[in-house]
Amino acid sequence: MVWGKVYMRPGTFRSNWITDLEIESIDTQTVPNYKDIFPLGKTPALLTEDGFKLTETISIYLYVIKNSTKPEFAGIELNEKATNLKWLLFFNSDFISAGIQVLWGSTEEEKAKGHEKVQSYIDYFDNELKNRDTKYLSSDEILVGDIFVYKFFKQFEEFGLSIEEKEHIGSYLESLKEHPLIASK
Repeated sequence: MVWGKVYMRPGTFRSNWITDLEIESIDTQTVPNYKDIFPLGKTPALLTEDGFKLTETISIYLYVIKNSTKPEFAGIELNEKATNLKWLLFFNSDFISAGIQVLWGSTEEEKAKGHEKVQSYIDYFDNELKNRDTKYLSSDEILVGDIFVYKFFKQFEEFGLSIEEKEHIGSYLESLKEHPLIASK
């Protein structure tokens, strides 16, 4: 039985395989009354079998994980949970906003400012990875933040984001790529 439906735009990445929940993915473009279901028209959006509705990527991730057989993907200890959330929010807000500015800025000046921000975020992230005291971002175990960041960088590669010269990001992404949760999918 389907636990819920996630409405999304085509081309966005999915990670419902980490939860062991059966989640149906629906392209919002195939739902003529989508705004009747979710008046703001935002994606992603979650509709559970009991009618609960939720928008915003991170809240959906955490809600789904907490309802799964693997709630530890959100972190176990308070520090893990907080750091995991920090990285989810940083990449889903600051980094994506700067990336959008680069890709779709209305002027060349705006695009250049976005590129500057993206580069500063890459530098910051590389330095944070250099100085971390855990195997992954928040823990010695892989968490949803790690998977999100991995998928994020893979999707941004399609837009020409280059991190080749960033040793710590490269080795971090390589370790994630080899993790059974990612390698098997």
